[in-house]
Amino acid sequence: MRDRLERERWTSGHGIVVHADHGRLVLWGMVVTEAEKSALETMARAIPGVKAVETHLAVRSSVPYHYGI
Repeated sequence: MRDRLERERWTSGHGIVVHADHGRLVLWGMVVTEAEKSALETMARAIPGVKAVETHLAVRSSVPYHYGI
């Protein structure tokens, strides 16, 4: 998944954290749109050997302005 993220120019997710454990992929990070979030989830599910995808991706527009300040 990390290699694929590096090759895909359409992702804003150079800060996406990926954790793999026994066929389960966990994604953490911030994306720009719901479409990008959905595409990343689909990309993860398409990887051979992946049995489950758990996502903790936040869409930037849905995060309150004061978050992290």
